[in-house]
Amino acid sequence: MRLRTMAAFGVIAFGVSTLVALVCFLVTRGTLVAQREEAAERQAFLNARAVRTALRTEDPAPLDALARVQTSPGGAGLLQIEGQWFGSAVGASGDDVPDALLAEAAAGSAARQRVERSGVPTVAVATPIVEDEAVYVELVPMGDVAGTLSRLRQALALAVVAATALGILAGRAASGRLLRPVGRMAAAANA
Repeated sequence: MRLRTMAAFGVIAFGVSTLVALVCFLVTRGTLVAQREEAAERQAFLNARAVRTALRTEDPAPLDALARVQTSPGGAGLLQIEGQWFGSAVGASGDDVPDALLAEAAAGSAARQRVERSGVPTVAVATPIVEDEAVYVELVPMGDVAGTLSRLRQALALAVVAATALGILAGRAASGRLLRPVGRMAAAANA
């Protein structure tokens, strides 16, 4: 009887703590990813404006325009003009940009999409520069968000294990008190 009570408390503690941990993780993940994507979008729009301004000079040079952008660490700015790509970082190229994202930007709409770049989750934000028939794309790595979520996942798993252990201990304590009168009656019946 005592073992069953301990198991029941442990199962209940595991179920409740798992549910709470799952909800916490999903809400936190959604919030962090949304905030990072929105920040990337705002920065990309500001950088696209700087590129557009630089391209309106008398002798526009795409690489000079890209020199004005401020990308996040590990990020890159890309500029496509008449099918030719220019990049602000070594290793960044038009191959990093999904065709669907580029097509939407070429049609005149700003867009964003999550991609994998060198094994790192990245958000790509494409902004059309209509007057110059160009598209500015900013690649913003989300490795820091992925790292934070990994640490959160580990902490929540540890919390679930701890809550389950505490549930088992609570079941042991509760079963001792609940079964004490039954033990007395059994002892009296045997006497």
